Amino acid sequence: VNYGTFHNCTNLVSVKLPSGLTKIDESAFESCGKLAEINLPSTLTTVGPEAFASCKQLESLVLPDSVTGIGKYAFSGCEKLTSVILPKNLASIPEGAFNFCPITEIEIPASVTSIATKAFGYCRSLTQITFLGNAPTFGADTFKEVTNATALYPRTGTGWAEAVKSTCGGTVTWKMYCPNGQHSFEEIVDEA
Repeated sequence: VNYGTFHNCTNLVSVKLPSGLTKIDESAFESCGKLAEINLPSTLTTVGPEAFASCKQLESLVLPDSVTGIGKYAFSGCEKLTSVILPKNLASIPEGAFNFCPITEIEIPASVTSIATKAFGYCRSLTQITFLGNAPTFGADTFKEVTNATALYPRTGTGWAEAVKSTCGGTVTWKMYCPNGQHSFEEIVDEA
């Protein structure tokens, strides 16, 4: 889907993209104010900058595991986006990717090695962040104005020094967990 193809299509309500599609370019669906449902193909690898920014009716998002790259501010300002499932092969979460979204919980795949500045900035409804792997590098204020969240990180992960966590911004309580299988937890232990 090319640059700005559906930009500001105010009556677009749902989109089912065809199999074989690999890239959604910058601003392709930006400001589609009524877009509430998107069905992304398993062939998609890249979501460009601001591709779905300000899609104010979008409530949930499942990015297929084929996606390895998301552009800056790709989903910024999606005012009803409460549920996001990130792909297991995602390498990084760029600047402002989910800025101003009311996401309540997010699971960060083990493949993610960096989370940029304000990637989850102003996500004031965010209450739980679960990391599945080693500590990514964090940009300044990754969680800016996130005020009541708990971040869970695996005991088996590396790089979770206090210095890394302190660069994230927001008010986040950090806790270590003991993984028991891929997505379940034996116990949660405060790191102190």
